[in-house]
Amino acid sequence: MGAGLASLAVALTSPGCRSDEAEEPAALTAAAEKGLIDRVEQLLDAGVDPEERGRFGLRPVDAARAARFPEVAGLLEARGADGRRRPPEEVASEMISSVLPSDAPGFAILVARDGEVLLSRGFGLADRGRSTAVSPATRFPIGSISKPMTATAILMLQQDGKLRISDPLSTHLPDYPRADELTLHQLLTHTSGLHNFTDKSDFRTRIVEPGDRQTVIDSFRADPHVFEPGRQYRYSNSAYLLLAEVIERVSGLPYPAFLAERIFEPLGMEATFAHVVGGETVDLARGYAWTGHSVEEALDWNLARVEGAGSVLSTSEDLARFVDAYFRGGLLSAESRAMALSPPTLSSGQRSNYGCGWVLSHRHGSRVAEHSGGLDGFWTIVQHWEEPRLTVVVLHNAAPPVIHPSFLAERLASLFLVDDREPRAAMRRDRDASPDTFDALVGHYRIDDARVQVVSRQGTRLYSQVTDQDRFEIVPRAPDHFFFEVVDAQLHFLRDEAGRVTAVRHFQGGGELTAPRIAEPD
Repeated sequence: MGAGLASLAVALTSPGCRSDEAEEPAALTAAAEKGLIDRVEQLLDAGVDPEERGRFGLRPVDAARAARFPEVAGLLEARGADGRRRPPEEVASEMISSVLPSDAPGFAILVARDGEVLLSRGFGLADRGRSTAVSPATRFPIGSISKPMTATAILMLQQDGKLRISDPLSTHLPDYPRADELTLHQLLTHTSGLHNFTDKSDFRTRIVEPGDRQTVIDSFRADPHVFEPGRQYRYSNSAYLLLAEVIERVSGLPYPAFLAERIFEPLGMEATFAHVVGGETVDLARGYAWTGHSVEEALDWNLARVEGAGSVLSTSEDLARFVDAYFRGGLLSAESRAMALSPPTLSSGQRSNYGCGWVLSHRHGSRVAEHSGGLDGFWTIVQHWEEPRLTVVVLHNAAPPVIHPSFLAERLASLFLVDDREPRAAMRRDRDASPDTFDALVGHYRIDDARVQVVSRQGTRLYSQVTDQDRFEIVPRAPDHFFFEVVDAQLHFLRDEAGRVTAVRHFQGGGELTAPRIAEPD
């Protein structure tokens, strides 16, 4: 099940992003959305139509505006593009419709601001056999988006005085191995070291078999820890099955009943339920798998086996209700919410990016809380941008997806937040940059424990390569400032008072990280 979005780290081959722009038929839109003004001008001079539609049906001027490159948009308008500003919901709907065949598995998408729904639509089919269209009322298995709900239930029980998240697991599950070494907080934040049962080689065979949460807990209870509790972050569905067990023992209610009584019913989430045997299946999307250019029905999970980690079924509009109530204070106290949105510092000294049920980041000047979900036949995501208050929901009933929901959610946020973000300067090559200045930048930079960035010079060009990724040229735009042409990402090399290069700062997707310079690894 999905672990949320990957962290910023020069993910140059991210979902929905190609690196072969020169061969792409819609190269003008691709260049416009990256702010590559030299490339845009070159293509226009070569006779490319400024109204040429790019990937996902985007016009170049719409792509430039969504990415906040007004200079590029202005150039396109000056060369004949229609400068009319279209409503973001029109652009978003057109973007999905342009790539989704009428008989394909579909999407339910929703965008809301300050609780007001701005866009709520279905695209494609929920059930191809019955030709049932996806609508805002279509229920989807939401996979790991269930985790924020499980975490909310634990924090509610803390507010009720029935547990503390600092409790050792042994307080509530005394019969579980090494339970005295684990805390509920470590289970919530994926820092427990528990082996993830969905990584087992026989998982896809077992997930369709009869059984329930306890069956699965019994299957992993003897597994060794993958690290000492609190040492690292590693996503573990096993932890959330144990949390569902804690909820039942502490509250005296079955997990589905607790969520219904404390979350779904008070919020009017009438279409949402945690899976129960014989549960309601009206308006339920069927999952599909793409095999080449054809579609077949996907593996049908027994969701009782992932209770707590991924067993909830919901709609786009119900999920928006949950997110709105969560961040407006309708579910948890301010203290509990702050606790949930504060990722732990690990005993290794690193800071995690996962709080209590939410993947957390800062992008484009806003704190973002999100969670994705993935199971056979389904990909889902919810995002909440704190400033301004924007919620994006994307539910899809195919895997691999036609458009990755995480990628689509970012695009939707860009369209609806364009007037709330500062404009960006176009990416223009510095023609006066001397390649001789590149030598001071050549070296190794530490991204994290697993990845190193190698900056190298070849002739008059400078290149960057991150562990397990391809090598790409980085283009000078100002002294010590460079950009990639394959993706919207920039680098700024940092110097100390003596002028020595000490680090490189990465900017991508509205976030940033700094990689210190290191000696060449052995």
